[in-house]
Amino acid sequence: MVLNVVSVRFNPSSDPHISETNKKWESILPQPPRSGLSPNEAIIDLNSLAIQPQIFNTGQLKTKTFGQVELVLDPIAPGSVVPVCSPAVPGEGCISYPMKLLKPGTALRAAISLTVKSKQLSMLVLDITPTIVSGPADSNGFYTIDPTITVAPVNNFLATVSGTVVKGATRNEKITAEIAGTNQIVTTVNTQKGGTFTFGLPAAAAGTAYDLFASGPNTSFFPLANEVFTPGPAPLGDRTPHRPQPGQTLSGTIVDYRRGRELFVVIR
Repeated sequence: MVLNVVSVRFNPSSDPHISETNKKWESILPQPPRSGLSPNEAIIDLNSLAIQPQIFNTGQLKTKTFGQVELVLDPIAPGSVVPVCSPAVPGEGCISYPMKLLKPGTALRAAISLTVKSKQLSMLVLDITPTIVSGPADSNGFYTIDPTITVAPVNNFLATVSGTVVKGATRNEKITAEIAGTNQIVTTVNTQKGGTFTFGLPAAAAGTAYDLFASGPNTSFFPLANEVFTPGPAPLGDRTPHRPQPGQTLSGTIVDYRRGRELFVVIR
């Protein structure tokens, strides 16, 4: 089951009935699609959330205390469901069914007390309960859901990673975290003044392994391979970057896969 999330919005008011058009709403949008052709929305896999949270995005909000958060789904295609392949499941299993909301137009909101401070990271974990109301009668049908959201404790699901890149850090230095042993980027953040950084990583209770590295105009680089993080504070201390050394060789094979005009060159 996946949900198509258009944005996450914040409002300083604690009134759950405040208008959708209220001018004090502030939004964090998903990362733009790499192709530039797909809709700008995040696909949230609810099955994977049973294991650990999924990062939606990082954005900038005004420095204030917010009283509520709103999850905005795609109004036309809020999501889809692929049921288990079983004769007991109505309709035809193993195919994707569209999803409809039981109460379309009803805002998905939760009360919060989130204080955003200047040049400091604030994190929020949303717990989504989809609640399936009815399933498809046949292969042309759809699932009806009545979702709700609540706020979950950050330290139960995220590792708060912090540290400092020393000797060579610049204002354009970036810290990137990838799932260990893959090219799957989970988050990339800029270092702050003095090379400091803080960011959140989804972490299972038993620990989740990541590869971390820093890079910037000075080509500084500090690698952390297969670093295991658990929920809660994860200070890394001072990290000294390594610089490329001359005289090293690179070997391999470059393959051109061009076909015509195309060049094939990769929330809880």
